[in-house]
Parts: sequence; C-alpha cells; structure tokens
Amino acid sequence: MKDDKPGVGTIIHEGAIEYETEVVQAVSYFSQTKQHKLALKNLIKRAQKSQEYKENLGPYDGLLRDRLSNAVFVGHINTDLDSVAGAIGAAALFGGTPAISEPEDRLNGEILFALKNSGIETPKLFDSIENSAVCDVVLVDHTEEKQMVPSILDSPTRATRIVGILDHHALAKTFYTSKPIFMDLRPWGSISTIIAVLFIRHKKTLPKPLAVLLLHAILSDTLNLRSITTTEADRGMVALLSSFGGISNTKKVDETDELNADLSKTAAYQETEIDLLAKRQFQAKTDWIVALGAYEMVRGDQKDFSCGPWKFGISVLEVTDCEKVLDVAYEILLELRLLKKEKGLAVVHSEEVQPQEAHQPENSAAESASSFLQLQRTKELDFAFLFVVNVVEQKSILLIPGGRELALAKAAIIESDDPRANEAVLMAAYPGIVAPGSTIKAEETSMHLPVGLVSRKAQFVPAIINALERDFFYEAKGPVSLEPESDSRYSETDTRQVLNAIEAGKQGKQKVRGSMAIFIDASNPEGQSILKKEREEDRKLVAMEEALTAEMDGNLYDENGLVKRVYTATGV
Repeated sequence: MKDDKPGVGTIIHEGAIEYETEVVQAVSYFSQTKQHKLALKNLIKRAQKSQEYKENLGPYDGLLRDRLSNAVFVGHINTDLDSVAGAIGAAALFGGTPAISEPEDRLNGEILFALKNSGIETPKLFDSIENSAVCDVVLVDHTEEKQMVPSILDSPTRATRIVGILDHHALAKTFYTSKPIFMDLRPWGSISTIIAVLFIRHKKTLPKPLAVLLLHAILSDTLNLRSITTTEADRGMVALLSSFGGISNTKKVDETDELNADLSKTAAYQETEIDLLAKRQFQAKTDWIVALGAYEMVRGDQKDFSCGPWKFGISVLEVTDCEKVLDVAYEILLELRLLKKEKGLAVVHSEEVQPQEAHQPENSAAESASSFLQLQRTKELDFAFLFVVNVVEQKSILLIPGGRELALAKAAIIESDDPRANEAVLMAAYPGIVAPGSTIKAEETSMHLPVGLVSRKAQFVPAIINALERDFFYEAKGPVSLEPESDSRYSETDTRQVLNAIEAGKQGKQKVRGSMAIFIDASNPEGQSILKKEREEDRKLVAMEEALTAEMDGNLYDENGLVKRVYTATGV
C-alpha cells in the first residue's frame, strides 16, 4: 500500500510490476482510518436495530426530516444512475417518495443492472404518482430548467412546490423559489456520496441493498473513481459502502467471466470484486447504448450550454468499447447536424404571427388552439458535439459534424494552453467515412483527445467556454442568436415537414426520451429533406468564401488546416 492518499494518477501498466486500481487504492487507504472504522461500526449497529434512532437526532434535523417527509424526490430527465439512486436514497432518508423522470423502458442498461444487482424495485414514474400535479418536490441531481420533469417545469405553482434541492452541480442561474427551501449542494463527484453522508449524519438506518445501489452510482458518476471530478469524499464513501455492503476488496479473477477472461491472462494486475462490479455495470450501459442507434445516442445524454451569443450542445456516451459506436459515426454526425436545427423548434402563440403562417396538423397533441410549433433559426444551436468516453482506458473521442464544430474544437483543444494539447489528433471517424458536409473533410470528423479528458462538467464544457471567451469567431456563420429577425423563421413548408416527423414519432416510428417529444429523424423523408437544405447551405458558404477571397482554392482551410479569414469585398 502506498503512503500517499489515493487518487493521484494511478496508472495500470502491463509488465512484471503489479499496480493497484484507483478503487483498490481508495478502499485500502480509507479502510485503515479511524473515521472509517467508527462510521462502519455505527452503520452495522443501526442495521441490527429495528428502530430508526430518531431520538438521537438533533431537534433541527428532526424538523427537517418531518418537513420533507411528504415530498416526492425526483432526478433529471435523460436520467442517469446517479440521479435515480440519489432520488431513491434521499426518499428513504427523509421518508418521502422516490420517482423516476422517464418511463422504465427508457432507463439505460446501467440503471437497470444496478437496480437488479442491489435488489431494489424501480420507482414509479413521476407523472404516474397520484398527487404529482400538486405534491411538494425535491429536485435531485439538477436545478437546470431544461433538466426538470416537464410537468414540474410547466407547473404554475412550481416556485412554491419545490421544497428542496440535493445536487453536486453549480446552481442554475435561472433557478428560483418563492420562499426559503432546504438545499444541500456539495462539490463532490456524485449526488449519491452526499446522500450516503447524510444517512450517517442523520443517524438513519442504511439498508444494505441501498448501500450497494449508492455504491453503484458513485462508481458510475466518478468512472470508478478515475474521473477528474472525484473527491476524497467519494473515495472514502466507496470504501465505507463496499465494506458495509459486503463487497470484497481482495483480488479475484473469474476466468469463466467473459468480461475478465482476456484481462486475467495479460494484465499486470488482478481486479477486485469492486472493479468487476464497475466493469459489469459499464458493460451493461455500453450494450444498451449500442443497441439504441445513432438517433438515441445523440439525444440520450445531451445538454445545452451558452457563452455570450453562442449556444452549444454536448452529448456524451460512456462505453467500454468506442469502436462499436464509431461503426455508426456517419449516422451520428448527421444526427448532430439535425439536432442543431431541432433545437429551433419553439411554441409560438397565435397572436405573435399572422394566422396564415400557422400550421396545425389534425389531432396534434403537441399544439393547442392558441399556439403552434414553428422552426425559429435564432433558437438553433451553433455547435453540436458528441464525446465517446472509454471509461476503462480513460480516453475520449470527439465526433465533429461540421466546419463550425471543427473550428471550435481546434480552438478549445489543439490551440489551448493545456500542455497536452499536442496529443490531440484529428482523423477520420472510421476508414472510408464520407464527410457529412462541405465545410469539413473526412479526415477531420473525429478528434482523439489526450488521455484523461473524460468529464463533460469539469473538462469539456470549460474548454469550449474558454475558447469562446477568447474572441472566437467563425466567419462563415456567426451566432444564430444574432441573425436578423426577418430570417428567424423557416417557411411553412419546412415547418410542416418537421411536424410530420413529430407525428411519425407519436405513432411509434421513433423513440422519445424524457420531455423531448419534438425530434427530427435522419431516417425519415422529412429529416432527409432538412439535411439536404443543410448541405445546400454549406455549399453556399463555400461559394461565398470563394467569391470574397481570392486565395480560397476551393475550400475553407489554409495550409495549416485552419478556417480562412474572410473580409467583405467592395461591390459584392
């Protein structure tokens, strides 16, 4: 055992020397501390008692628990394991009701694996709870409006119904309530770490199945304690929960296990039960992701961000095998391009436009008599990225769908101040791939990032925002939010095509996740039509560049592979 604390760049090598994984090192270290031994002793003691030790609570914690005992605890849409486990754990802690934000058949494979392995039933869907329209709500693992369950977001009494927040992200700028509420926001790697600590602090019995589920969730959100977002609190809690849950930290190799068979013969270390637990849950998620297809891959774990006038979206796929995703990279790139357009769909009230501009399909549940859906160019995304993260090797591949994304990816990664920037490599997403548009080359459709860049929250988003704040500009097309109002809407024909795609989705021809009931699908004629228009726009951009610049030589790039600068020519 090393003398220093765990989590400081432990790397697994092949060879004669045996190395410890992050999780092995963390458990070994924290299991020897007095704090760990005392907490474990108390957890076991309470687990052996039938009472809940409420008499040992301070008066304030007791009042708090009573206040939240009637609330429904729910995580974010496009849900992940941490938000589900956090909601279940928090409801058990405070005596409330847990809920999921999307139907059970849309939960990813990792969530289903963890629930089954821990022996815990899937909570009810939030909207199916009897008093969901009026109940008190505690938001778990989120405060962003776009991540809220739609019925909560649209509730006219939302400001009074939200009575608590449990989160490990920054508080959203737009979040507000009409009165003081309970909030626990800590800069840790997992909301489940916070919940587990609260069980100890509140002297509440922690059932072993729940301890195992919280352990699963911490391993998930911290990528088996290897993510940059991992903290000492996460490492210590993994040690405690694994000890309490009876999960061994001794080395164990099951050569009959297909997931570990090759590793046992070649690697310089042997995995413990905790390592295998993490590997199996990550593999379950990978299998589920690959089965989804490109359409769902792009939208399953996707979040939007903004910086000044620019808007960008980041999708993340955490897998154990990137090649399975790259096999459908071309379809993913098309879906990313469509996603930018899709974000421009907005509800327009009838009084905002002339009646003849509205289009309302018969029996459309997405529209009402006083409003309709309209494509608005100024609401589209400027950039859409997808990062494929290999959770085993701690490597990421960025898929780049167009010239705008390429320019920003170079500025954020290759041209950044990061000393490892020169390790980033542009290459074809797979051999023989066709470029998805005219402003990007086939050999620029993916970027292999330096080892260790795996976190959207702590690495991807900050890198992109830093680039945008350094006076980033893309001459061929500026921020869509600044486009003239006269050019902010698509034609009625374009809108009708998208609305037809929505109707197709309602008939089961495409999947719908969470609150995102509005999609453009590359597999249907309407989606293909919009892709065609996108390619036409690309060609116009190239033609414009050639007309304005004498040195364009047929593309948007100079000899260094950078987007060429454009200057307005007199008389053009």
